[in-house]
Amino acid sequence: MKQLFAVYSRRDLPAVRALRGEWSRKGYALWVDIDECKATPAFQTQIAEALARSDAILLIHSWEWIYDVQFVAVDLRFVLDVAQSAAECPTPIGLRNDEAPIPHQLRSLAWIAPLPNGETPDIDSAISRVSDDPAYCATALRAMADLQMGHDADASRLRVHMRQHWMLSVELFNRRAFADLIQLWQPFFDAPTFQTDHPGWADEPTVRCAIHGVKTILFQTCVDLGNRAPAEYVPRAYSILRELVTTPPFVAVLDDELTELTASRAEIQNLNYADTLEVALQWSQGWDSRILSRFGIPEDESAAVFNRTAARLYELRRATAWAKG
Repeated sequence: MKQLFAVYSRRDLPAVRALRGEWSRKGYALWVDIDECKATPAFQTQIAEALARSDAILLIHSWEWIYDVQFVAVDLRFVLDVAQSAAECPTPIGLRNDEAPIPHQLRSLAWIAPLPNGETPDIDSAISRVSDDPAYCATALRAMADLQMGHDADASRLRVHMRQHWMLSVELFNRRAFADLIQLWQPFFDAPTFQTDHPGWADEPTVRCAIHGVKTILFQTCVDLGNRAPAEYVPRAYSILRELVTTPPFVAVLDDELTELTASRAEIQNLNYADTLEVALQWSQGWDSRILSRFGIPEDESAAVFNRTAARLYELRRATAWAKG
């Protein structure tokens, strides 16, 4: 029976145990530390021995894995320390347990996915695909280490917040519960990671798209609230618009099983983007550059932003018309 060393988020433990039961009947022993290790000072030794006995490291990837700060910051680092110090490391293989996007650092791994009806994927073929590359194991471990070292707690909290509260944000916006919507996102307004052009998102189009979607809702929220409290919300609406118009249209470069931003999602976001810019141009009729200067916003700067808004809207509408043929 071949042993697979499971690297997983504790949040996925029920799913991991289910896989272990299914796969044991197919000749694979899924080694799960929380079930196999004894809580002793020799815990690290037990992990090292289990790795040495294993035919492959199975990195079980899921939505929970992405958003589990504890796993990325602590657990993954611990496993990597043991694996990198081992004389010979098993082959790292990625298992997609759901449709969560693969982080760009890990796209070079060999990936498999559970088959319908609980069937075991062809793990042997995945291992054999990379067995001829003597550098694969080192490269895969280095990729996992790059992911871990680039971990940002604020970015992780933002990821969690976006995932948990996107639908609530839409609901609050549709109910015109604008004050509640502002309060929901207030903790992130000044966070550098809450910017579509933050360097941490350079290779993560899905995150950029999600942040941009939130910002379009917040812009329209601030526009409405600015009618009642202009000193507080008009400058914020302008600041969000200035950020939005610097973002180019979203494009799905690839369309395979690892693609983070699908073509359909990119199209939907671009339509929402265009609608928001139309709102912005209407808003600029009442809050023009001369009036915005009363809030300390230079007239030439805001005029350039409004011109860029019109140009971006034209660009989006032209791209949408072209896509529709």
